[in-house]
Amino acid sequence: MGTARADQTERRLLYRCRRGTRELDCILTGFFERDYKNLDSVERQVFAEFLEVEDSLLIDWLCNGLPIHQHQFKQIVERILTITEASSTSKWK
Repeated sequence: MGTARADQTERRLLYRCRRGTRELDCILTGFFERDYKNLDSVERQVFAEFLEVEDSLLIDWLCNGLPIHQHQFKQIVERILTITEASSTSKWK
């Protein structure tokens, strides 16, 4: 039963990663597919909360490099950006 619940949670989170803008869709789904399973339970909870933030803030933080005033999201943003940059760099090698 735990596995079914985890699968359902992951499907729900993946759905929340699809925001309707190409940039956010690529960044968030890419991060989810590459690194979500490496997050511990606390980090997974923070990521779920992060996905509840409005798109304009996510774009500011992930695409425009604006400062993050919500302290609880700084680490997940840095991790997403690191994974995203590593992925885009490896595509061109």
